Amino acid sequence: MTYSKQFRCNPYSRSAECLAWLADNNVTIHTIRDAGMYGNRLVHYSSPTLTNGEIRIGSGYESTSQYGNNISFNSNDAAA
Repeated sequence: MTYSKQFRCNPYSRSAECLAWLADNNVTIHTIRDAGMYGNRLVHYSSPTLTNGEIRIGSGYESTSQYGNNISFNSNDAAA
């Protein structure tokens, strides 16, 4: 299945739109890890429908400003 979703919200405090998409697609976020610099995050997730249960690594950004936050999921994300 091909998918590409990006949400403008903090990876830890997700927006209602993001939470609805996660629930609709039965996505489990396993962990969020620091990606090294400037607020970048690695988002480990899986879904029985989107990833066939395989854990993939999406991306996120946590900003000190509420306007820079985002979290994204893409069918091209690398396997964990």
